[in-house]
Amino acid sequence: MPRLTECEFCSKIPWTEWAKKRCLCEGFNLDLGCGEGKQKGFIGMDRRAVPGVDIIWDIESVTPVPWWAREMEDLGAKSSPWPIPDNSADKLLCSHVLEHITPSVLPAVMDEMWRVMRYDGQVLIAVPHGDSYGFRQDPTHIAMFNESTMTYFDPAHGLWQIYKPKPWLIRRQHSSPYHNMEIVLEPRKKPDGTPIDIFVAQEPERTRKKKRISR
Repeated sequence: MPRLTECEFCSKIPWTEWAKKRCLCEGFNLDLGCGEGKQKGFIGMDRRAVPGVDIIWDIESVTPVPWWAREMEDLGAKSSPWPIPDNSADKLLCSHVLEHITPSVLPAVMDEMWRVMRYDGQVLIAVPHGDSYGFRQDPTHIAMFNESTMTYFDPAHGLWQIYKPKPWLIRRQHSSPYHNMEIVLEPRKKPDGTPIDIFVAQEPERTRKKKRISR
């Protein structure tokens, strides 16, 4: 594994002063929005500089710039990728994080996860079910998830065609309307980081009918 001083990219990562700095290019586990509860064996990334966080960064930095602000980068209107090398993360943990981000930014965040994941890696997601008391009790919960949400990111399902994000495979999903959802995703990508050839499901019949009616 290259040493940090030998890696131009990783030496510029915004590490915290207590982080065990190292080159990430050859593989690592990433705990997104870890706070003070970072899992053992993971690099923690959070926008707050609290104990356990290794990299200070806002997950929502990839928010697309609105059309009316694209000529205003000098005023701070810009979208920034995470300070993580391409195709480098073996495992990516999102434990009760995604429900806190702006819903319209979720496709961009999922695309950024896809970028940093190795072709044979996995994303482990835990969120409160959108119909649960656990979701409604927290005033900072703004993004709702149910059994169909992740089908927007898997081309094996017709809903993927609405936004056409980077392609994921839903490997496993468990949910309870009264509690949480647990999801395992794998990137549909080749070892060189490009998307694999995929079968795209047809649009749901009710969606096609709705489009015909709206014409």
